[in-house]
Amino acid sequence: MPDPETKEDHFQKPTILELILPKINGLEYGHMVDIALKKDQLYIIAN
Repeated sequence: MPDPETKEDHFQKPTILELILPKINGLEYGHMVDIALKKDQLYIIAN
């Protein structure tokens, strides 16, 4: 789990989905990607 002290000033827009994945060769910052998931692979919890 990331140390919360290193993330205290790190806020993302609510439209950003951060994925922790292995490196994808050729994928660079700013590139657009499509994500395909089965319905039972992602749960969104609204608070």
